[in-house]
Amino acid sequence: MRKNPTNEIIQRILSNLDADSKNNQTQLKKYFSTNLEVYGIRTPKQRNFIKEGYTWSEKNLDYQIQVWDEVWNCGSSIEELSQPLFWLQSIKNDKEVFKLWRVIKKWVKRLDNWVHSDSLSHSYSRCLEFDQNKVYPQLEKWNNYNWSWARRQSIVSLLYYSRLRLKPISSKKIFPLVENLIFDEDHFVQRGLGWTLREAYNIYPNVTYKFIKKNIRNFSSIAYVTSTEKINYFDKEQLKNLRVKSNLRGLIV
Repeated sequence: MRKNPTNEIIQRILSNLDADSKNNQTQLKKYFSTNLEVYGIRTPKQRNFIKEGYTWSEKNLDYQIQVWDEVWNCGSSIEELSQPLFWLQSIKNDKEVFKLWRVIKKWVKRLDNWVHSDSLSHSYSRCLEFDQNKVYPQLEKWNNYNWSWARRQSIVSLLYYSRLRLKPISSKKIFPLVENLIFDEDHFVQRGLGWTLREAYNIYPNVTYKFIKKNIRNFSSIAYVTSTEKINYFDKEQLKNLRVKSNLRGLIV
C-alpha cells in the first residue's frame, strides 16, 4: 500500500520553515486570495523540492501522475498543491505533458487562487499547442462554466505567455472566447481577459488592436489597462481618447 504522499511533502515543508516564512504567512494568504493554508515557503525553495525528488520521483510517468493527482486533490496548503504544478513544469517534452491531459484537466475544479491558476495555465497552454483538436473544445466548455476559475482558464490557457508559443493558436479561436467574457463580473476573469489580449497583441497586433478598439467602451478598467500594456504610445493615446469619448456619450444618452 502506498503511503500518503502529502505527508512526505508536508515534512519537507516543515523542515524548511524559517522565521521569514512564519512572519509572511498572513500577508501571503491575503495576497494569494486563498482559503488554503499558507506556510510561506519561498517559490525557489519549493521548486528545489522537485529537483531534490521524492520517494516516487524515479517511478514512471503513469505512476507519478497518480501520486500527484492524489496530492492535488488531498493537499490543504498552497505549497502542497504547488508541488504537482511545479512537477508538470519540470517535464520538458510537451508530448509527455499532453499524455497527462485526461487527468490534469480535472484539476481546474480545485482552483481557488490566481497562483495555482496561472501555473496550471502554463501546462494547459502546452497541451493546447501540442493538440488543439483535443484541448480547445474543453476550453470552449470552460468558457461558459459557472466556475469562475474555469472561465479564466478558458482564455489564459490560449496563449499563457506568447513568447513561449512556437505554434500559437489562430486569432479566430482566441477572440470568440474573449468576447464572451467581456462583461464577466469576476475580478480574476477580468484580469485574465486583459492578460490574454496583451499576449494576443504580441502575436497578432493588428487584429488585436481592432478588437480592443471595437470593444473599447465595454472593457472593465483592469482589462483595458492590462490589454494595452504593450501597445505603442501613439495608438494607446488614441484608444484612451476613444474610451473617454465613448463613455461620455454613454452618460449623455
